[in-house]
Amino acid sequence: RSYRVDAVSALAGFDKYFGAQDMPNVVVVEDGRKPKTGTYDFNMLSFYHKELNKMKEPFLGFAFTDSTHSDYYLPSKKFERYPHTLKGFNGQMNTLIYADNSIERFMNKVKDEPWFDRTIFIFTSDHGSGNALCSIARKYRPNDKPQPSIEHFRIPLIIYAPKIFKPKEIKTLGCHNDIFPTIVDMLGWDATISTMGSSLFDKDVHERFVYFYAGNLIGLKTEDGYIKYNFKNIVEFR
Repeated sequence: RSYRVDAVSALAGFDKYFGAQDMPNVVVVEDGRKPKTGTYDFNMLSFYHKELNKMKEPFLGFAFTDSTHSDYYLPSKKFERYPHTLKGFNGQMNTLIYADNSIERFMNKVKDEPWFDRTIFIFTSDHGSGNALCSIARKYRPNDKPQPSIEHFRIPLIIYAPKIFKPKEIKTLGCHNDIFPTIVDMLGWDATISTMGSSLFDKDVHERFVYFYAGNLIGLKTEDGYIKYNFKNIVEFR
């Protein structure tokens, strides 16, 4: 169930790879709430914290949380703000609450480590929320107007380094492809790299674009609009 991330991590140059089976349980789990796959987020983040402490600076680490993926198991009822289901909108909303709580506890613990002040934390997701989930979510928003389908591809990106950057919102058009060159830029490396993206801090890029895909669908977005293509026909553009 790793989607061969173990092989990808080796090709990417990571020295170590750990799966759920390597991570001891530190979460209080109520009866019948053990997840069928993966491990609870705080188990992973607690293990990750200990492994980071073993590493010599400078280091690069990557952690993938699992609890926000269906089936939506939770260790305790205290995270169930909405009537819980193992699938569907309510279940995912509750797991997001749990994921936020796990990240908060992780950050509160690592902020006391000697490497914290010199570390850049990047939070993102591997995909958007999907058409079905967005349509269900409309009734929970004050404005229930349908969103453009392109919004289903929107992902969060938070760069957190309070000792290095002042807080601000960056509204530059960007995507996953831009994260790698942004990291290179933040580290101050003067290197030639091959990438489809550009640093989100590079003010010399005047015509930015976003490449996205989902299943057999690919698309391109600019400041002027977007187009979606399914390898046979253009299915949507604006």
